[in-house]
Amino acid sequence: MKKYLFVSAVALTAFMFSCNSETESTATSAETTEVAPVPGEEAMPTSVLTELTSMTIDRMEHDFGKIPDTAPVETKFVITNTGDKPLLVTNAQGSCGCTVPEYPKEPLAPGESRDMKVSFNPNGKEGVNNKTVTITANTEPATTIINIKSDVTKTAE
Repeated sequence: MKKYLFVSAVALTAFMFSCNSETESTATSAETTEVAPVPGEEAMPTSVLTELTSMTIDRMEHDFGKIPDTAPVETKFVITNTGDKPLLVTNAQGSCGCTVPEYPKEPLAPGESRDMKVSFNPNGKEGVNNKTVTITANTEPATTIINIKSDVTKTAE
């Protein structure tokens, strides 16, 4: 039994050291080269990810008003890079599966603007709805939240 414990402890220690050295070498190489690209996309220089900039959004809320529950609706928000470094939106996430944003994947140059489409599927969402989209970018703060509202009316079946 002691023999198995000793072998397990040695194996665990070796595994921990191999993981730590691998992590350190990866971190060092990422600081001096490019970040690994997402399949189908080009690599992004690390400096774009670490340099902070600022952005504005044309509005922080959109109200669809009264809508039927029969078909998805969509709107566009305009994101503008108001800083002096490239703006990289790294994620945009709806508060539920019925709210789906499509955000710009390429960096926005200083002064550049791009649309972010947000669709809302009202099926099964009868009544007043307040949804959010959380945008993550190389800004301070890193996240910005926009609101989507609607009053969904159920259609007769």
